[in-house]
Amino acid sequence: YFTSTSCTACPSAAAGIKNLQKQHPGEISVVAFHKYLAMPDPMEIAETEEFRNYLGGFTGLPRLFWNMRKGTTLIGPDFSESYDAELAAYEPICGVAVSTSYDPKTAKLNVKVGVKSNLPAVYRYVIFLVEDGIDQYDQNGDDYVHDNVVRDVLTPASGNKLNGDLPLTVGVEALAEETAVIPSDWDVSSMRVVAAALISDDGGYTYVVNNVNECKLGESAGYLYKE
Repeated sequence: YFTSTSCTACPSAAAGIKNLQKQHPGEISVVAFHKYLAMPDPMEIAETEEFRNYLGGFTGLPRLFWNMRKGTTLIGPDFSESYDAELAAYEPICGVAVSTSYDPKTAKLNVKVGVKSNLPAVYRYVIFLVEDGIDQYDQNGDDYVHDNVVRDVLTPASGNKLNGDLPLTVGVEALAEETAVIPSDWDVSSMRVVAAALISDDGGYTYVVNNVNECKLGESAGYLYKE
């Protein structure tokens, strides 16, 4: 999700996303990139532009991309129909697990990602560090609480290779690990790690999210199974 403190339509879109998450608890992970528009956005990071270019170099906000797919841009308060269409069109073929450890003395975060696949597909992975509850002004000078703010991305937009860029063996877990140092002005108690498994629909030119999982810093989330 791409937003900005200078975007007048973004609070409504953010409310729509939050409402959709309430309707589907535990099913939707949101990562929000902030973008400079009419005024500098203190939550914009270098990766914002990297992901904007990766998703087609669009202009105008707000924008929401389901599973990092180009063209799935949405503007408006109700995303239920497009969410249902995304699930119907693209079925996950893998599961994701994430485990984290955080040392407050060194501020070092260690993230381990596991992926199991139902098909012998090639995967990459992306790891986002996000923070909730950031109180920041908007274009009207009002305070507004921002959730899902991407503080850092531990991989490129196209992901890091998993299993040496070779197809995963069905049912056999492939593992990856990344580390980061958390700046002192970030609220670690309000932060989450979002790990996404990526596959390519165009022969390796671009990658999109096939499945995702998340947990708080210092915690873990195992594979999720739906009967």
